[in-house]
Amino acid sequence: MNSSSGDMSWPEIMIVSVVIGGFLVFIVVRLIITRGQGSATDPLPRLDPVARDAIVVGTHSAPRQIPKRHRRSASIGTGNHDAWLVEVEYVDAVGKPRRACLADVIPTVGLDRFSVGAACRVYGFDVSHTRFQTDAAPEEPATERCLLTEEHDGVQRAGFDLDGVRARFERQIWPAPRAGSPFLGVMAFVTDGDPWQGEVAGCRTSFPGDARTVWARASTGRVSPFRGPRDVPRPESVEEVAKWEDPNGFGRTELYYAPIFWVCIPFAALGFLIWGLITDPGAGLTGNLFDDDSTGNLWNFWLVWVFVAVWLFIAIGILLLRVGITSEVRADNEWIYRHGVPCSIHLSPFARSGGEGESWPTFIGIDHRLSDEHAARIHQAFHNWLSDPEVQGELDSGSLQTRNVIASEELFGGAAVGGYYLSSLPGFGSASDFAAHEWALLTVPREAGGAMSVTTVPRDEKRAKIRRKIRAKSARI
Repeated sequence: MNSSSGDMSWPEIMIVSVVIGGFLVFIVVRLIITRGQGSATDPLPRLDPVARDAIVVGTHSAPRQIPKRHRRSASIGTGNHDAWLVEVEYVDAVGKPRRACLADVIPTVGLDRFSVGAACRVYGFDVSHTRFQTDAAPEEPATERCLLTEEHDGVQRAGFDLDGVRARFERQIWPAPRAGSPFLGVMAFVTDGDPWQGEVAGCRTSFPGDARTVWARASTGRVSPFRGPRDVPRPESVEEVAKWEDPNGFGRTELYYAPIFWVCIPFAALGFLIWGLITDPGAGLTGNLFDDDSTGNLWNFWLVWVFVAVWLFIAIGILLLRVGITSEVRADNEWIYRHGVPCSIHLSPFARSGGEGESWPTFIGIDHRLSDEHAARIHQAFHNWLSDPEVQGELDSGSLQTRNVIASEELFGGAAVGGYYLSSLPGFGSASDFAAHEWALLTVPREAGGAMSVTTVPRDEKRAKIRRKIRAKSARI
């Protein structure tokens, strides 16, 4: 490189161009592959909120095999019963006739309900075609999908088929039929309130393992006494809830300190450029902007200043956004303080896969207000249900994988109020660290249809330390 003019030689330009070009090609190819396969972890498209009357026009054997190259983004079961796609016709919100298959796969035992000409009620997706869907060939099932409404929760399902909705192939056939929607109240949808993901309310009864029978059997025979710890931990203030929610300060770092740090860096760079412009004009990156005879490269000068200005603008915007979130965080902590229910935490027989041979514990939460006998029955029912290999398989890789909290009444019926399955506890640490926790606060959502929040209660020594610090700070004020 010529040090006096700052020009790059042709070999250097070629090397830099090849490196940058190769990187860009890699990114573009990766995006194309990802877009072509889709992802079963994305939210489902927005549903038409109005239920539509539909007529059954045909049935087709549900496909089971998925091409190997697509199996990373799809799911499939190994059911041993017949499963059917039901094809229906309905009129959408704009008066357009639509032909689609129910995403709810129907077993042979429930197919009489969907004979040709039978009526049903469905929800259609707002977007009739996704990038994965094509027009169906003659005599082939429709490529569009729609969902049965809540009034069909008693209908037996064999599984689901969402091919083409968010991934090119997404299917799951259960080992045995079960009633209830596997979508509404379970899977994430794009909603008006949340364009990224939000739940569409519904009643989930299609749990594996015949949960109602498990509950009935848990009531028979001698129920062993349930003796949970009686020293129920309750937060003394909203500030203590904030510490329970963020005991290690990572949340405060992300919310406050990190944005401030990223604002300081471009400020420092801007100060350096201004200082160089004043003290040593015409040299290097701080060259005189209006001097074409500057020894530094003028385009370098412009590029650096624009880069620093854009960086500063973005960093300040993020800082202001995070400051705006502060009031929401405070409101969430106050809601937890007023409505959080202490629940004793017990290890479940199921350990979810953590990858690379690791396993992480899951938990059974029991409301501290329950009687010992009722708590014992709920604990026994959860323990038996979570010991079922079919249940464990769906919790680990099926449609239940995304459920962090499952209430006992949702599983076992209205008589089983006060218990919870918890797939994880918030926080950091090893599997043994999580397994040692004894309590958590479970809080109903502030908005209808939201998810129940879980707050890990620190252990006795840490909880006492947090309270000492808060009390000492309050005394100084």
